[in-house]
Amino acid sequence: MEVFKFGAKTREKQGSSASRRIRKEAIVPGILYGNGNSLPLEFDLKEFKKIAKKVHGGHAIINLAIKEKDGEINKTTLLKDIQYDVVSDAIIHVDFQEISLDKEIVTTVPIELAGTPIGAKEGGVLEQVMRHLEIKALPLKIPEKFMLDVTSLTIGHSITVNSVTPIEGVTILTSKDKTAATLLVPTKEEVKAVTEEETATATATAKAEPEVIGKKEKEVEDKAAEGKDAGKK
Repeated sequence: MEVFKFGAKTREKQGSSASRRIRKEAIVPGILYGNGNSLPLEFDLKEFKKIAKKVHGGHAIINLAIKEKDGEINKTTLLKDIQYDVVSDAIIHVDFQEISLDKEIVTTVPIELAGTPIGAKEGGVLEQVMRHLEIKALPLKIPEKFMLDVTSLTIGHSITVNSVTPIEGVTILTSKDKTAATLLVPTKEEVKAVTEEETATATATAKAEPEVIGKKEKEVEDKAAEGKDAGKK
């Protein structure tokens, strides 16, 4: 996992109104959790977006340089959560968790499905049941994501967490028996849609065929007429 360096400062004024005010100045409120305590922070939105873009919504280890009244403190943290506005999709709050690089932590890692299920050709509908796995690992061993191959899935069958490829140094805490992805039987509406599409294609083909046949017949008749005219001459 990549390690980032980022600057922040303690946030003196708290509350929703204070947070709204600093957001108008392109400043994002955040909070650092650790050792049973919490420290309100604020930082530059433009600079943080550079990190958010690289981690794509996942976790990241960030060395926070926090400016206080009496100086500066440095904390090794895990980016736990980025909150977005449901309407504008703007970053509105960020959570950090203080960590130690030599101590294992429990966190979650996203699952990404790979491949096209065999049963998809028969109309099967792929559903991702589980999107994150709970794991335990040293911070620098935390993977960005787990890949799960679903190409072997047939209609009505599922793949469990047990099919996720293990990573050295990472303990998966989520039960291996839990369903991660399944290929559902197509609904009546989906079957109907496929049938209607096939019918429309067949109808279009049928309409086109008489025109082609008629054209060929006309060509044959024209050639026959030409032959007769030639014989008369």
